[in-house]
Amino acid sequence: MCRLFSTGTPVMKMRLSASEVGVLPALAKAVKPTSHNVSIVPCPYCGMNGGEVRRSRDGELECCCAECGAVPVDADDLAAFMLDDHWLHRKLRAALDVQSDGGSATLTTSAWLLGQAGNTPVVLTRDIRRLWREPGLLDRVRTDNGLVHVIAPAHQIAAGVPTDAGVEWLALEERFRLRGDAISFLGARGTATTARRRNDSAAPVHGPFSADFRLVYLDGEASPPIRCTKAQSEVFRALWEFAGQDRRAEDVMRRTGRSSPKPIDLFKSNKERLRAYKTLVVTNQKEGLYRMPCAAR
Repeated sequence: MCRLFSTGTPVMKMRLSASEVGVLPALAKAVKPTSHNVSIVPCPYCGMNGGEVRRSRDGELECCCAECGAVPVDADDLAAFMLDDHWLHRKLRAALDVQSDGGSATLTTSAWLLGQAGNTPVVLTRDIRRLWREPGLLDRVRTDNGLVHVIAPAHQIAAGVPTDAGVEWLALEERFRLRGDAISFLGARGTATTARRRNDSAAPVHGPFSADFRLVYLDGEASPPIRCTKAQSEVFRALWEFAGQDRRAEDVMRRTGRSSPKPIDLFKSNKERLRAYKTLVVTNQKEGLYRMPCAAR
């Protein structure tokens, strides 16, 4: 079930392990068969190679495996399953005793607000990276600079998440258990809570930036954050406050109070800081416009 949630698309039965196929009958209310048009399928004979699906001379479907040759394909080989996301939302709300009069609300195509567990918003996502690329998504549901519970696939959390951003990460596979038709929550809430400290300069508070914009945490990098000068942090702060909108260079620099004609001029003396700038800032040289996509609200 967690794998189907992480994928968010139909998964062919042939791609599931024997143990995963074995539990499908017990998940009949949550996992539904679905049509899935594919042009390439795993070879039904060896299961190792993928092959193009075509019609044989007698009109039957066959898989063109590079190792096994033409292998007949039947309906079961093309079967696919997809998770009912609404079912998962209902069960998670029940597990966390979430109050929600109108059900879950979509934040993006990969994240939903399930409701409030006590006074704490609960967000479910299958794509952590998007939450950090669009930090306004969590700020939209956060109350009084408080905590947000975020449920996400365990492998994404294990890959590395900010340790202090006002979020308690709940690994779907580890903090919840499916038994029968019900999901239960394992462990007391709050054991992994990290308080949000807006004035903590060592925490990514504004998307990839620390509270004072002096530290930059680039997405997917485990290395220490890139430390910027005061002038560079003022450029990042200005672009952040423009909320992802295009602005001319003079607008950005006027907000920083600096005399340089272009924002990039302040970053050219340091390779790592220049890399952070080029990663986060989009420049339209023809129009002379600058914007920071991760600051979009």
